[in-house]
Amino acid sequence: KIMENPQRLVRSRLPFKSEKMGVLTGMLLGDAGMTRKYPKNITLCHSESQKEYFDWKCSILEHFGFNKNKVREMYSLSGKKWFIVDFVDKKLEFFYRKFYRFDKKRIQRIVNLQNLRHLNLYGLAIWFMDDGNLVKNGYPYVCLNTQAYTYEEHILLQKFFKKKYNLNVKIHKDKHYFKLYFGSENDTAKHFVTMIEPYIHKSMEYKLR
Repeated sequence: KIMENPQRLVRSRLPFKSEKMGVLTGMLLGDAGMTRKYPKNITLCHSESQKEYFDWKCSILEHFGFNKNKVREMYSLSGKKWFIVDFVDKKLEFFYRKFYRFDKKRIQRIVNLQNLRHLNLYGLAIWFMDDGNLVKNGYPYVCLNTQAYTYEEHILLQKFFKKKYNLNVKIHKDKHYFKLYFGSENDTAKHFVTMIEPYIHKSMEYKLR
């Protein structure tokens, strides 16, 4: 599969070319994180059940030339095992400035059209593997768990998918929050899955079954 050789993503030098920008954008829209205290660090965290996927994402960042700290193990209160790692590079501060703002004594991840324009199919697949799921009961649909974003940011995401991929994405209310919904109308879910399927890591293919 296309992304199983991450070296094909790194033939150009840093700072970031479009392919790398797309991958990093997808990671930051998904489960990767950065902090105000360490703006040159990008952190990955996955449970033991996703260790193969975690290692694969690490290999991509290593091929990008980022310095990898030691992988740490952590256990939740329920005894679930997690793996955490930080990658460090001074150029990552560029992404921190683009994706985060410090407002009212808290850090907030943001979505805007300037960030979204970098998102490519590599990054979109990673975002889905982190935060998405396909439901096949009755009419198939795809959800992206975007509850961390405001309604206004969901409107931007909706416009982005329409303009770039001609997908009619809906916004569903989830209690007090919102999430993106790719329904069966106009085969929206089918088209979305067809787009990202070549980039899905083998350990995460269960999300498309």
